Formats: sequence, structure tokens, C-alpha cells
Amino acid sequence: MTDDGHRLRGDVAYLASQPRHRALAGSLERARTYCAQQLIDAGWNVTEQPFVAPNRFRIPDDGKPDAVLPMRPSGKVSGVNLLARASDSNQAGGTLLIAHLDTVRVSPGADDNASGVAVAFAGGTPPAPGTSRRHHRPGRPRRARSARVSTPGHSGSATCSGDLS
Repeated sequence: MTDDGHRLRGDVAYLASQPRHRALAGSLERARTYCAQQLIDAGWNVTEQPFVAPNRFRIPDDGKPDAVLPMRPSGKVSGVNLLARASDSNQAGGTLLIAHLDTVRVSPGADDNASGVAVAFAGGTPPAPGTSRRHHRPGRPRRARSARVSTPGHSGSATCSGDLS
């Protein structure tokens, strides 16, 4: 397995080792701290972007897969996005990578969305020495972001993308 493969597997294994849900005290903070450190170790400048998602209707994620789950108001949901920018680039252009950190309440979340976060990390890291990536362009500014909330209404991602200009 390549260094990139080991890195991807390690990120997914860590993030999928426990659920990451707003109802589980400390779980999102642990995931955010891990992600921030991975980005810093890869040479990114990392900042936090707090947000509050408005009250919307959503399907509850109470861990009852066979139950009929009616729509209900979500209430306001607050969260924190991680924004990572290359330390040697301006803010214009480049590639935007977004993945959400939270999971449904009872899932450790390899598919929801530890794998997406790991891919965002890999896409935001330069290739290992002696290898190449077809779409990597040295010197081209890139940004990696990890959005806190994918639901309700993709609010965390919407907050991230509103910061693109």
C-alpha cells in the first residue's frame, strides 16, 4: 500500500472509531481537533468558522432504521467549520474540498463521512516524493475545508461556500 493509501486508511479508521454527533458531548470537538491537526501537519493554515444553522424541518436520526420518522423542526444548530488555506498562496482560484464531520447519532460513520474527510485531506496534500497526481499543479492555491454540519439543509457547507469570494 502506498503512503497515501496508509494515510487515507488511518484517517478513516480514526474518524470511524466512534460516532460524531452533536448529541454526543465532545465527539465533534474531538473530530475537529484531529482534522485540524492533520491539516496543520500537512502545512495548511487552519482557522475556525463558527455558524448557526436556522430552524428547518428534518428527519430525525434517532437510530431506528425500521421506524417511520416524521419530519420535525430541527431547532437552531450551531457548529464550527474548519477552513484550511495554503500558507504560501493567495485566496483566489484553486480547488475547494469540502467534507462533513458529523454522523447520524448511532453510526461511527465510515460512510458518513469519514471517507469523504480522508479524501479531502488527500486532495489537499502534495503528492509523496517520487510520485505524481494527474491533477496536482504545484504553486496553484488550494483550500481544504471540513464542514461541521451536512444537515439540516447543508447549513455548514452553505456557510463554507459563502466565503469563497
